[in-house]
Formats: sequence, structure tokens, C-alpha cells
Amino acid sequence: MTDAEKKQKLRPFYSELQGYLSQAPTIKEKPYLYDEEADEWGQVNAIIDQLNNITGINYDRFKISPPGGSGNLSMSLYRTRLGGLISNIHGEFFSDEQAPFSGMPNTVITHNLSQQQSQQQTMTVTLFELRDKIDERLPKVTDEKEKTFLTKMKDQLPTITSVVQLIQTILTLAHQTGLDPNTVSQLLA
Repeated sequence: MTDAEKKQKLRPFYSELQGYLSQAPTIKEKPYLYDEEADEWGQVNAIIDQLNNITGINYDRFKISPPGGSGNLSMSLYRTRLGGLISNIHGEFFSDEQAPFSGMPNTVITHNLSQQQSQQQTMTVTLFELRDKIDERLPKVTDEKEKTFLTKMKDQLPTITSVVQLIQTILTLAHQTGLDPNTVSQLLA
């Protein structure tokens, strides 16, 4: 049997093992599998027998059973053996493909970047709205302190990158121009 044929025969089992691991409860959720749940590890052991036949490699060291042959099986042992088996098969037959567990961090990073982009877009819209509000108010304001505050605030808007920075700028400018929070609130409302 060629390597390509082995790979083709192994792929369904390789995927099935990944499915079992992805669906396995975490150690916190369920610390043990009990005797009546022996099918959980029995399915993995049956796949190991298939892998032994297809590849000619002995994967029995990854077989899963409770210590002593009966009783509870720790979820830690189940997950460790399953993960080790999947990683071993990947290294032996699928090393030219992305590792099965490497996609998860990418997903998290992509999600975080997407969330940051969304927040940045929201911040940009907020700053534009604030600029428009200042442009609307400036011609109507007669008090010199208020006019100075609004002008300085408008000048600072392009440099603001976060909500915290926006609040700090508002408070700093209010203090510098001697305006009380109520007046500032009315100017920017």
C-alpha cells in the first residue's frame, strides 16, 4: 500500500479521533468516565486496532482503559492519550497539513482582531459625531471659556484612539479652561 493510499484510509479515523477529543468534556466539567461509559474509550481502542492494521505500526500504547482494568477512568488520561495519538498520526502521515490543534489559536486571534476592528470603527464614528456636535455648537457659544474648550477639544479629536483617552482629554480640557462638569456635559450633549 502506498503512502497516499494509507493516508486516504487513515483520514476518516484521524478525523473521528479529532471529533472525539473536541467533544470530550473538560477535566473541570467531568473529572472521570465511569465503567458504564466504557464505550467512550472502547471506540478509541477499536480505532487503534484499525490503525494498527492499516499502517503496520503498533499504536497500542495509546489504548485507553482504567488503571487496574476496571473502575473509573480519569478524563485527564482519556484526553492525554487521545491528543497524543492524534498528534502522532499527524506527525507520521499528515505533517504536510496544518496541525489539528493549531487552528484554535488562529480562530481566537481572528475573533479578537475582528472585535478590535469593530471597536475602532465605533470609536471613529463616535469621534466624528463629537466633531460634528462641536461644529454645530461653536458658532452659537458666546462664553469665551466654552469656546476655548470646544476649539481645543476639536483640535485634540484626531489624536484620540480610545474611550479612556477621550474621557481624559475632556476632563483635562475642562480643568484647563475652568469649566465645571455640568457645563461640559451640556456643551457635548
